[in-house]
Order: sequence, then C-alpha cells, then structure tokens
Amino acid sequence: MSENGFSRGGRPAGTGGWRTSSRCEPNGDCVEVRLTAPTGADVRDSKNREHGGLSFGRTAWTRFLGAVGDG
Repeated sequence: MSENGFSRGGRPAGTGGWRTSSRCEPNGDCVEVRLTAPTGADVRDSKNREHGGLSFGRTAWTRFLGAVGDG
C-alpha cells in the first residue's frame, strides 16, 4: 500500500464484476471499475487489462468519488 492510499497491480483480467465507465470516449478509451469489499474498488484501463490496475481502499475511493462528483 502506498502513501496515497492505493497499490499497483489490481487483480487478473479474468476475474468478474468489472463495469465499464459510463463516460467512455467513442474511440473506446475507457476505465473499468470493480467494487471490492467492504467498499473499495479496483480500476483498470479497458484497452490494457493485462497491465493490471489500481486498487483503492475504502477511504481513498470515497475521497475520489467525492472529488469527481457526478457533474
């Protein structure tokens, strides 16, 4: 776990529960998110799944969602 609340690597691409962002670009540039227990999340690039991703703990994920909002 790094000092900013997330670690590199994520989980393998073959595991389930991934959702694609609703804000994808027409060219397919997207991120995918999978919620983890108790309320963290894994995030990865949909075009580079084999490169892993980022795993956010509950506090970091909550702060991120608060910062980006829904607008």
